[in-house]
Amino acid sequence: MLLLLASIVVLIIFFSFFITIKINRNPNVKFIDSSSQNITEESVPNSSADAIYNEMRYDFLRFAEFFLLVRRPYGIKDDLPWNENIDYKGTTNGVSDIGGIITNSTVINCKNNCKNDTNCNLWKYDNDEQKCTKYNIGATENVTIDNNNEGTTDIGYWFRARDTSWAVDDLSELPNKKELFQKISEMVIKLKSKNQELLKKAKSILSSLNVKYCYEESISKSQQILNQYMSDKQLATQYLEKSALYFIFKRFNYNDTYKNKIEFRLLVSKIVYLYMNDDNNETQLFNDIVDSATKIAVIEYIDELQEHYMNYNIVKSWFTTKLDTNSDGYITRQELINIYNNAYSKINNSEQDTTFPFDFTVDTDSCNNDVEDKVNLFFSTYDSNGTGRVYLDDILSSVPEPPNLNLQSC
Repeated sequence: MLLLLASIVVLIIFFSFFITIKINRNPNVKFIDSSSQNITEESVPNSSADAIYNEMRYDFLRFAEFFLLVRRPYGIKDDLPWNENIDYKGTTNGVSDIGGIITNSTVINCKNNCKNDTNCNLWKYDNDEQKCTKYNIGATENVTIDNNNEGTTDIGYWFRARDTSWAVDDLSELPNKKELFQKISEMVIKLKSKNQELLKKAKSILSSLNVKYCYEESISKSQQILNQYMSDKQLATQYLEKSALYFIFKRFNYNDTYKNKIEFRLLVSKIVYLYMNDDNNETQLFNDIVDSATKIAVIEYIDELQEHYMNYNIVKSWFTTKLDTNSDGYITRQELINIYNNAYSKINNSEQDTTFPFDFTVDTDSCNNDVEDKVNLFFSTYDSNGTGRVYLDDILSSVPEPPNLNLQSC
């Protein structure tokens, strides 16, 4: 019995050794000595491009949250007598008073009387006659401050919320153009923000004729608060810079898989252009993220894209509302011929819009019907495959690729 057990153990050991040898000698198994390999580059996994896109999408939305949702600090314009601790001498010009004239008054009573009257935002006190007059002004031009502090008339200003449209000095130093608010809102919607407050604000801006700037509820007097705001603004600006270089210049050079690349490039370039060309904006972009020579190339390319952005807006509007008449997603020669013929037939009708994209505008001063030439030019420009169909993407393909800049991260 013991002999049998010993034999079985020997057989098990033997076969285990045999199997091990067999596996190790399998020609399909390769062992790589990493010290002897010269690997020049890594292949990018499919998910890396998506991860970079999501990061840049997140960065832009963080910037948008700050720009659209964070209340801006404000002060009162210097040419208004608003500081309570200063006695201003001056007068008003051509502004009707409200609530009549108060006689036998004092400066303090005049000031408080205006403060307690929501219709009043300017008071004037005549020291000689002890007379107080209340006003409701609507422009800085209605006030003249005597910087020599002469005369017998004291004046003072009380800020009202309705005065933000003219009396406020925006301390944020951020751009305030309506178009910039709109373009940022468009990008927020295109990126499908999950922040419902931000999404609601973006839709409100795009649906409104006016943009209501979001200011703090009171005049900013604390330097600590202003410093914190400026610190947050600097961080938001960095988010914009980083995401802009990605969407415009494909900074990370990955094979990005997201859709609407050209639309995003044009829209973000417009946002950056508006941001950098605003009188209220004292913060420049890209100073700390690229060298000076690269920044020049970046700005030049963004400037170049502005004409293409304008054309893109015209084309997109025409494509969706007038060119693609049967909404099948593309333009045919016959559709374009019909549009031109219709435009020429109504050329004397003031209500007829004869503006066409790019070089295809109807010549209202010409007696020649050059429809065939314009149609041929349009299709030779955009129908590169000769299919007789022009899609919106075909038109956008004329947008130049970004220059090969040294924008790689270290």
